[in-house]
Amino acid sequence: MALLFFPIVTRGGAMGHDGPVASGGGNRGEVVPDWEHPDTVAFFRDREADVRLTEIVDSGAVRPPTPALDVGCAAGRNAVYLAERGFPGVAVDASAAMAAATRERLEPFAASAPWTVLHRPMTELDDLSDASFGLVLALGVLQNAPDDVTFALVLDHLARLARPGARVLIQNFGPDSLPHGEPLQRVPGSAHVWSGFDQADASRAYTLPDPDALDALVTERGMELVAPTRVVWKEMKGGRRTTIIGDYRKRST
Repeated sequence: MALLFFPIVTRGGAMGHDGPVASGGGNRGEVVPDWEHPDTVAFFRDREADVRLTEIVDSGAVRPPTPALDVGCAAGRNAVYLAERGFPGVAVDASAAMAAATRERLEPFAASAPWTVLHRPMTELDDLSDASFGLVLALGVLQNAPDDVTFALVLDHLARLARPGARVLIQNFGPDSLPHGEPLQRVPGSAHVWSGFDQADASRAYTLPDPDALDALVTERGMELVAPTRVVWKEMKGGRRTTIIGDYRKRST
């Protein structure tokens, strides 16, 4: 599988995995953002929509009123972008503060492009109907699965919920990340689970399949690649983070 690599250098501001640290957070706050902290919510609220999403919408590959599913919606940057363009949907986040911010931001679109915002873990999608969505987003959230089984469970949900022809965007950290200048350590007995990402909690596990493994896990669930999976690396203080970006389509059978 041919991979495209895009180096990105981040300047300014202390950063956690995907956002700013909580102010006065101590050692753990210096590494991982506090998802309930107002500063972290504000950071995600102010971010523009994901560029991969905007490219798809701008190209006309997915058109309103196609229903969308945004798993790990943070403060709604992608959900609001879609609602502004007439896409209804469902947004999910395990953070109460992130879900509340998303719900508030989506209220003005209740009539034109209604969204349901669910405060729950990404594993709890059983009550959503099969083949309900023509656009599925899981951007920067699947890596939080603590083990291979949980990662597979969420992928099963995404595949079940995507209708034939649906576009599915997945973004996940890569196992070759060097967040503190040191290689991650594979958890013994696992296929894709690694520790060492969090300096203050080195034992915390993340599920980080490499690009070929991610493609295999997704395609065996009835999806196909729309474009070659991309790999992006970002310089961090003292190290580097790798992000894998997959663009898939649910096969029509």
